[in-house]
Amino acid sequence: MKNVSDAKLLAISAVQVPEKYRRHGNAVEDDKLRQSIEQTGVQQPLVVSSLGNGKFVLIDGYRRLEVARYLKHDAVPCVIDVVPRSASPEDYRDRLRFILDEHRQDLFPTQRAMLIKTLKKSFDMNNKEVGKYLGVDATTVSNWLMVDSYIPEVRRAIDAEEITQHAARVFEGMTPTGQHKIWKKHRKEVRESSASKLHRALREKYHPKTYPELYARPEKVLRQLERVQGKRTSKRRPVITKADRETLSGDIELREIELRDAERDLERFKLEIALSARTIRAILQSEKLRPLVPKSKVEEFERFAEIY
Repeated sequence: MKNVSDAKLLAISAVQVPEKYRRHGNAVEDDKLRQSIEQTGVQQPLVVSSLGNGKFVLIDGYRRLEVARYLKHDAVPCVIDVVPRSASPEDYRDRLRFILDEHRQDLFPTQRAMLIKTLKKSFDMNNKEVGKYLGVDATTVSNWLMVDSYIPEVRRAIDAEEITQHAARVFEGMTPTGQHKIWKKHRKEVRESSASKLHRALREKYHPKTYPELYARPEKVLRQLERVQGKRTSKRRPVITKADRETLSGDIELREIELRDAERDLERFKLEIALSARTIRAILQSEKLRPLVPKSKVEEFERFAEIY
């Protein structure tokens, strides 16, 4: 929110809510939010942009706005983000909304995949363009989207951290029938074994010639198995056993995934700090919002704004 221009109390009636931003939590979360706002008011400002003539459009904070409306509040604290002249207002708000959704919280892998699909559809982007927008490579985007191709049981296991996304690659290229069979019979191995080793072991055990119904493209899996088994001729290359290759490949792939995850976390932390710093500075500079901050928190806000 580098374009924040002001922070103020806005009349609820002046804030319009696009239909696509109307997202609801569950009953427990809504009740907790209601109790919090009832006791201390809206502590986290909403994000809006100006439409002119004293009207604003909501970008972030729908549930807070609705709870405040339910509690018959007249106004809510808001930070106002200004749309750059070079950007389409709706396009800019949609992108900012997406970034807030992505970085505000630790999303489940399935939620992240859904957001990326929405981004691709809304802005006609390919994986490379999405990756550039989010600060990751196209391969990472592809890996994030892969969770959407799994059966519900596997997706739930990923979200619950029962298995990692890397381990779930075992199900890549399999039909729902194949995924159900592997999940039912080899759930423990998926949780505990090396994904790269298990991937090949299962395809050899359930060979595409014998079990073609388990694979979306059995001929492709067959070519992969035959290519890996083929001999390579190179006089100067050291002899590396099949087991060594699998171990090295698994280690490298794992390290690459860990590195990408660490880079993504770092970028998320940077963005969260930038968002928080600008919001806090806007609150501290506002004559109306600053008095709403508990005195015990003002010093922390000032120190945070000074550092960042």
